[in-house]
Amino acid sequence: MNCQGDNAGPMPSQGKQGELIPSFDFNTGFQYDSANTRFPPTTYRGCMRQTLNYAKSVLALLNLKNAVAIFSGSLGFLLILPCLATPLTDAVRDGHYEQIESLIRQGVAVDAVDNRLSPSALAIAVSKNASLVAHLLIQNGAKVNAIHPGNRCSLLQNAAATPMQGNIIKMVALLVESNADLHAVTPTCGTALMSAARTGHSEIAKYLLKQGADVNQLAIGSSALMEAILNRQFSVAEELLNLGADPNLPILDGATALHLTAEKMPGFFSTLLNNGGHFTTDNQDRGVLTFAIMGGNETLVTWLFKLPWPQAQLDDALRMATRKNHLSWENSLLTLGAKPTFKKSFHLKE
Repeated sequence: MNCQGDNAGPMPSQGKQGELIPSFDFNTGFQYDSANTRFPPTTYRGCMRQTLNYAKSVLALLNLKNAVAIFSGSLGFLLILPCLATPLTDAVRDGHYEQIESLIRQGVAVDAVDNRLSPSALAIAVSKNASLVAHLLIQNGAKVNAIHPGNRCSLLQNAAATPMQGNIIKMVALLVESNADLHAVTPTCGTALMSAARTGHSEIAKYLLKQGADVNQLAIGSSALMEAILNRQFSVAEELLNLGADPNLPILDGATALHLTAEKMPGFFSTLLNNGGHFTTDNQDRGVLTFAIMGGNETLVTWLFKLPWPQAQLDDALRMATRKNHLSWENSLLTLGAKPTFKKSFHLKE
């Protein structure tokens, strides 16, 4: 399968996605192993959307009601495994509340699954934002801290990332009040607060913080503020700052929120500065100016040129401007005193 982001090839012509499998939910049943398994680059996100469309079409063709799709971005394959659903998970998917009650009265185990790749009844209820069903399952012993086998996130993390349909906060509150772990870390989602931040759910983020979530908790080399910035969630990033997020907290590679904002969300740069953001370098000695040039925002880069910079950061910024083939920025940096590593690579105007 040729996967090139949003411009990948056409979907199979047979079958219309979603028509034959309305109960299948890929939002919490989709695996991938790209270089960044938390939240892949734009190309991988587009690639996964394309793969999702292919998977839905294949499921429609095969008339599979329930399945798990495993996608390898690095190896370029899609594996679809049919799940032999239990009567309880089928009832939850179909929203048959009375049937669910009947099965529980008959003694059906609420967490029973047919294989290790199948989501539990509660995981399905969470993905469908079925709070009444979820409450019934939890009352009867369903495990609230289970990990969804599809995306390897906790149920609370999945709820916090669910599209805002209906009263999703009610589901999040139900899980929290049922002792779901606010600080649990998974290799895909990080924390529940990070899930809310990257998907732009400011109300859920505020609720989780009110319940005791750590606004500066580091997980999978990131933080909630970093996830909001990486995914250009302006309102959530602002809310996190107001609630105590540290703008100078370095993540795994030494970058801070100011670095990522310069590249990903330049319109938020002044807000971070006004909230105490400092100019630092990451573990590769790259400064904010280099990140801004990577991001390519003319207004921010032009403003940063007016500030004094250490020689090493000017030199590094020049290398990045050359890599971006931005002649005017190269000339500006040379004028500011940047020293090229290979002079023949630069194009200083006479």
